[in-house]
Amino acid sequence: EISKIQLSSKQNQAFEFLKQHKVSLLFGDTGSGKTEIYMKYFQEILASNKRVIFLMPEISLTPQMDERIKKHFGNNVVMWHSKLTLKQKEVVLEKIYSGEAKIIAGARSALFLPINKLGLIVVDEEHDSSYKEQQKPYYHAREVALKRGEIEKIPVLLVSATPSVETYYRSQIGEIKRLELKERVSTIPLPYIKL
Repeated sequence: EISKIQLSSKQNQAFEFLKQHKVSLLFGDTGSGKTEIYMKYFQEILASNKRVIFLMPEISLTPQMDERIKKHFGNNVVMWHSKLTLKQKEVVLEKIYSGEAKIIAGARSALFLPINKLGLIVVDEEHDSSYKEQQKPYYHAREVALKRGEIEKIPVLLVSATPSVETYYRSQIGEIKRLELKERVSTIPLPYIKL
């Protein structure tokens, strides 16, 4: 059901570094291989019989992303977002309660789902403004993720190519461990930019 994820030696070093810290920031350009690293992390968490919350900005909740995760993790994945019908939400909740859902991928509200045996929270594109709830009750999903991680004593991984000022500052003062991926995994060069 779960396909193997191969990492380069650089990615492997990054993965080993992240596993040693409770709160970390994975900071790297598009194409630097961040996705493979956190997918490998998912694999390890699932192998220890725990579950993952994978947060994405609303904009990333596309059929392509759904397909990408399901390619590696098959029926272990459920998606949670505001566009689901009531019936679809019931089906997802049933899979969570039964334990069939191992990776709960979704928008900010996925953080409030009743998931036991949680082993990891990943906040992809942590800088994205859609993590801020604009209606009452106001909250910022990144902050809620950090709090839930602290309460449940599990690692929280923030991921971005352009970290928010707050997260970057916290990594500067040592509250969050920062790992920068400076090279692209693929041989495709960075685009030429002229100002």
